[in-house]
Amino acid sequence: NTNNKVFETENERVAFQRYIQAGGGFVGIHSACGTERQWHWFSQLLGGTFEWHPPYQAAVIDVIDYNHPSTGFLPDRWEREDEWYLLKNMNPDIHILATLDSATYQSERHGKDYPTAWYHEYDGGRSFFTAGGHSSEHYSDSLFIRHILGGIVYAIGENKKLDYSKVKAQYP
Repeated sequence: NTNNKVFETENERVAFQRYIQAGGGFVGIHSACGTERQWHWFSQLLGGTFEWHPPYQAAVIDVIDYNHPSTGFLPDRWEREDEWYLLKNMNPDIHILATLDSATYQSERHGKDYPTAWYHEYDGGRSFFTAGGHSSEHYSDSLFIRHILGGIVYAIGENKKLDYSKVKAQYP
């Protein structure tokens, strides 16, 4: 759950790319979508980049895929309060797990149900993102914790040894 620029040097960026390309996993939570907004590779790994959010409020998440460890136990319509992050420049290869029902919250931007959780394989690795998680109390909510843990399980995958023989990123 980071924000803005987190990689200070090109070597740090390359090390992270190499980790993903070797088969590593990544989990982004909430404001991670506001991280490294100018780095196209990272935004594609995450699945998109932060656009805006309405005020903190209750809304309904519609779960659309139950065949994933992060959503298999969730109700069809999961009502919760959060700061609903909405993204842009979405990677077309993401597999959407849940969307935010735009009719259930107050906002100047309606008419579109925004993805709130997804996963995909990217550049040799695995990525999971959930847009929820703004407040500390969310991390005491058993459904939200299970949602995140399911994303971690996906990102770990089969827990194979990383294979650096297939990486493309090179240190400067």
